[in-house]
Amino acid sequence: MSEEQKFQNELKNVAKYTGISLIGILFFNLMGYINNIIITRNVDPEFFGLFVLSVRIVSYLAMMSYFGLHTGSMKFISQYFSVSQHSKVKSIFFFTLKIVAISSLTLSALVFIFSPYISTRIFHKPELSPILRMMLFIVPFASVGGVFLLSLRGLKLIKHQVLTSKIIEPLARCVFLLVFFYFGYKTFGIIWTQII
Repeated sequence: MSEEQKFQNELKNVAKYTGISLIGILFFNLMGYINNIIITRNVDPEFFGLFVLSVRIVSYLAMMSYFGLHTGSMKFISQYFSVSQHSKVKSIFFFTLKIVAISSLTLSALVFIFSPYISTRIFHKPELSPILRMMLFIVPFASVGGVFLLSLRGLKLIKHQVLTSKIIEPLARCVFLLVFFYFGYKTFGIIWTQII
């Protein structure tokens, strides 16, 4: 295969992956919008505000737990996979997974312990503490799950990554939310569908 043919194939792959990602992002945003409508119509505004604040805190903690490893690991996984150095791909994956798992558990534990102080002194909302503590269970799962998803991207399995994170996850969240609401577990359902 000539260099020109390789270049054309790469362009086709870029176009294909862009299309797949765009569909996934649109579906993800649509499901997020639907979920927010369901939640806001079933809970009071004060609880929804605390819920959104907790989600933001948890999202920052999940990002912090990566320590920047997610970007580097994806790059090197892609690089070594392209030259069939599978042992190095495996080593990078498990090293990243171990560091992220330890850091996410540590950060979650620290915030769990200090959540009354954080809620009262920083946000001046004592009622935030119990919601935040429940939401902290998301951090290790989100962080470790993120490593798996980024590894799929590094292995150029874009379809699998988009299908999992942009379609199956938000769809499952919406279904579980409706089930919890149907049985009357509104507050519990809102919090635990984030963990699911």
